[in-house]
Amino acid sequence: MTERRPERTVTWAPPGEPEGGAAREAASSPLQLRYDDKGLIGEGGMGEVRRVHDRLLDCVVAMKVLGPDLVDSAQARQRFVDEASITARLRHPGIVAVHDRGERDDGRLWYTMTEVRGRTLSDEIVDAHEDGLDELALRRLVGLLARVCDAMAYAHEQGVIHRDLKPDNLMVGQFGEVLVMDWGLAVDDVSVPEGRGTVAGTPAYMAPEQARG
Repeated sequence: MTERRPERTVTWAPPGEPEGGAAREAASSPLQLRYDDKGLIGEGGMGEVRRVHDRLLDCVVAMKVLGPDLVDSAQARQRFVDEASITARLRHPGIVAVHDRGERDDGRLWYTMTEVRGRTLSDEIVDAHEDGLDELALRRLVGLLARVCDAMAYAHEQGVIHRDLKPDNLMVGQFGEVLVMDWGLAVDDVSVPEGRGTVAGTPAYMAPEQARG
């Protein structure tokens, strides 16, 4: 069994879980009282992202939860904590904001962040090419990319390397905002020595030095 950490102070049982002792206990927990689960947004290699209503702040946020199959993986747990901590430290309009983090009674780590509604840069690129990629569309894409560069320049100034920068991890919001998402592979000045010699990321978008480890 995974050793329970001191930070575990809350529990949460999303709607739909079987009624029972654990569910009844979770119903009165601080996490269940604060967050109202509104359903699944998406799933990935590290777990799932759910839409939740934060009753304390009266707003909707996204909650990323570590996958149940990774609860006993010390490496996955550390990566998840690093992702939340690194993202939370990066205070920039082009980087999604992290609000809170903790651990559920079942051992699954979680953190909440601003929910971004919009389209990926991949979608924007595909649409632009399907429409003929005229000068106006090209200028718009370059403008979006320039804002990504602003966010990455800030992250690099803070000593953070994303390691998985690609169009699918870049969101264009409903009002034209551009955000760099998914910092799960990011490393900083502290964790770089640990990651040196390992290859991580998406091959088609990987820098040569990253591919060499």
